[in-house]
Amino acid sequence: MNAIRALLNEGSVNNDIWSALAWCITIMAIAYFFANKALNASYGKPILRKVNSQTL
Repeated sequence: MNAIRALLNEGSVNNDIWSALAWCITIMAIAYFFANKALNASYGKPILRKVNSQTL
């Protein structure tokens, strides 16, 4: 939060930006994991799968 507040107030960010980015990436990775798990449970297919170029 301090990094975002500093960016909005045109202040110096220092090392807060790295911890903020780490939190964002961690939350995004956890959300992706659970979304992929929920989709696999309902459809039985992974989100990322190879597409056969002959079927396009």
